[in-house]
Amino acid sequence: MEEILDCYHTLKNRLLESKLLGLQVKRGIEVAWWGATLFMKDLERNGVATEDELYNITYYGKGRMPGFGEKCTPRGQCTFGPRLAEDDIKLLAAFVKSQAENGWPKIDRDGD
Repeated sequence: MEEILDCYHTLKNRLLESKLLGLQVKRGIEVAWWGATLFMKDLERNGVATEDELYNITYYGKGRMPGFGEKCTPRGQCTFGPRLAEDDIKLLAAFVKSQAENGWPKIDRDGD
């Protein structure tokens, strides 16, 4: 659990730095488009409820969401900002899946 919390803090800072703010942090994360939240029912409905599917959509993007992988292609589908390392995307996918399975419980943060 400690590794997941460390990952959360690291990724939160990187995502904010790269301006991935189509996502809003609000007792979990809700995507700004209708029907596309990170709650399990929407992940399942949109076909991205596994860690592999979450990894792929984060790495390569889909629709209006850009990809954030270091080797994301095609160029127009990927962010123009900083990219995330493969290991960071794997940890992010695991974190999102874990949180979604538990209804996005509040994370206790020290001074954050």
